[in-house]
Amino acid sequence: MQNVIVLILIANLTHPMIPTSEIIIANSRKLLSSMTRFCHYTFLELRELTDLEDTHLCLAICELIRCGHIEQKAESRCVTYCLTVSSSL
Repeated sequence: MQNVIVLILIANLTHPMIPTSEIIIANSRKLLSSMTRFCHYTFLELRELTDLEDTHLCLAICELIRCGHIEQKAESRCVTYCLTVSSSL
């Protein structure tokens, strides 16, 4: 049983499931700097722009919404994200 726990701990250290706050901030900056061409972006568009994995992109979006840099809006058939007026990190 102890060997299994040690292996799980080692696996979490080398490939953490949840990114650290530093990674979330870096991903947020990457996302924010990528949102310069259009007014509104879908999740898929943001994923293509940033090449972030879904979990990393979701956390970056949450961080930017929390800080007031982007807004989430429900459009006709999808959710979009757009920059707010004060959108610099």
